[in-house]
Amino acid sequence: FGNYVVQCCLSLGPLQNQFIFDAIVDSCWEIAQGRFGARAVRATLESPHVTKRQQKYVAASLVQHALLLATNANGALLLIWLLDTSGIPGRYRVLAPRLLPHLARLCTHKLASLTVLKLINQRQEPDARAVILDALFFTPQYAEVTEEILHDQVHGVNLIQKILSSSYIELKERQRIAERVKQMLYKLKLQHIQGYKRLVEEINMVMVDSVPGASLGAGIPSQFSISPSLAAALHAKYLAVSNGMGNEEQLEQPQSTAAMMANFYAAAVAASISTANNNAATTEEKNEEDNNT
Repeated sequence: FGNYVVQCCLSLGPLQNQFIFDAIVDSCWEIAQGRFGARAVRATLESPHVTKRQQKYVAASLVQHALLLATNANGALLLIWLLDTSGIPGRYRVLAPRLLPHLARLCTHKLASLTVLKLINQRQEPDARAVILDALFFTPQYAEVTEEILHDQVHGVNLIQKILSSSYIELKERQRIAERVKQMLYKLKLQHIQGYKRLVEEINMVMVDSVPGASLGAGIPSQFSISPSLAAALHAKYLAVSNGMGNEEQLEQPQSTAAMMANFYAAAVAASISTANNNAATTEEKNEEDNNT
C-alpha cells in the first residue's frame, strides 16, 4: 500500500516530492528487482506530476544499473519504459556503450537479448544501432563474443536471425552481416547442424535479395504485357478451337494443344512489341512536327 502513498505525494509538486526520486536513485536495484517496486517506479515516472528533469534523473540511474535490470523480469520493465516510453533524447546512444562489455551474456539471455534487439530496431539514433552491430560482427576484438553467441542455439541464434530479418537495417548492411555470419558458421563447422538450419535459410534469403529478378515479386517486362482486348480475343479463339474438338481428340492430341497455346502467346508478344514500336514511332514523328513548327 506504500505505492498509493507515494502516488499521493507526487501531487505536492517538484519541490516537495523530490525525496521520492532521491530514494529511487539511491536504492534503484533494490527497488527495481521486486514485482511491486518496479511497477511503482514506472507508475511514478509516468505520472503527469513528474517533471522531465526528474525523469532524466532516474533514467541516469537506470542506465548505470542496465546490466542487472536487463536480466531481471521486473527490472526489464523499467528499461522498456526508458527506451519505448520516456522519449528522452540520447537514451539509445547512452545505453549502447554501457552494454558492450557484456554483449555475450546479454545476447544469450532470454530477457536481455530483447533489450539488445530494441537498440537495433529503432530509427531515432542509428549511431547507437551501428555501435551494437559493429561490435557483434565487424570488430576483431569481439570475435570470441560472436562465436559464443552463435554457439547458443536457443537465444543467441534466434537473436541473429531477427537481426538478419530486421526492416530497420538496410539491405546492404544485412548482406554484410549475413556474409560475416556465414564465414563464422563455416569456421566453427556449424552449418550442417540441425539447430542452425533456419539461420542458414535466413542467410540465403538475405543474399538472394541482391540478385536481380530473384524476388518472387519481380514483374513481367512491360514489352511482354498483353492488352485486355487482345487477351480476350486470343482466349475466345482458343475456346472456339477447343470446342471443335471432341474429348477423345483432346486427350489424344496434348502436344498439338500445347503448340497451339505457344503460338497464341508468341502472337501476343509480337503484337505487343509491334504496338510499342508503333507508339514510339508516332511519338518521334509528333516531336519532329513540333520542332519544325
